[in-house]
Amino acid sequence: MGKFFHTAQFDGVFGLGFPRLSRVHSEPPLYTMYRLGILDKPVFSFWVKEGKNGQHAGGEVVLGGINPMRFEGPGVSIPVIRKMYWEVELTGLLINESPVPTISSQTAIIDTGTSLIVLPAIDADAVNQFLGAVPLFNEYGLYAIDCHKNNKPTVKFVLAGETFAIKPTHYIIPVGKNRCVTAFSASTSPDLNRWVIGNSFLRAWHTTFDLEKFEIKLSKAVQAGDGPKEAQDAESSAQLAAASASV
Repeated sequence: MGKFFHTAQFDGVFGLGFPRLSRVHSEPPLYTMYRLGILDKPVFSFWVKEGKNGQHAGGEVVLGGINPMRFEGPGVSIPVIRKMYWEVELTGLLINESPVPTISSQTAIIDTGTSLIVLPAIDADAVNQFLGAVPLFNEYGLYAIDCHKNNKPTVKFVLAGETFAIKPTHYIIPVGKNRCVTAFSASTSPDLNRWVIGNSFLRAWHTTFDLEKFEIKLSKAVQAGDGPKEAQDAESSAQLAAASASV
């Protein structure tokens, strides 16, 4: 267990992985909720809010369904390749439409509990070099980058052959006055052989996790100010029950 869990002020961790991940062979809570009839469907979904213009970041999780106010379009479903983590095939990464050629990993975990996008060190070096970022040589595996976002490229993840783009506003993170880092950090563990894709990616993509179909659906997230759906936020809570039945 990491240092963070020894000092953080919370009651516990609500596990959303598959049963094989449990070291004590316990049933994950979402399975229990579905088995007891508390949830209509064995799915859960995440929307991660962008903290723009001084607003607080945050998000929304729906157990048993989705909130259609939080995304647009039909979305794309990708299969889970190993029923332990929410792990999918990583086909590649495009920066300025050019593939990063030295990617060593072939799978990626979609992880709502990770803030950044954590890569094996060799992959982090390759991606950040393409972005013009330089290593900070600290214990967190971060890379410094110019804070000006207008001249930075879109980054496209290719997962199971499908392409999902994030903008510079998603992967360039201010950490102080005129200081920024990228979301692509190097793992401090030499044993990591896959990517861990966290909230820097999920702010761009509303994510539905389906325990029955063993797949993840990614849909373009709608953020505050993106369009008319912003005015409908007040209605969204009342529509969750209906949305759950229509997943």
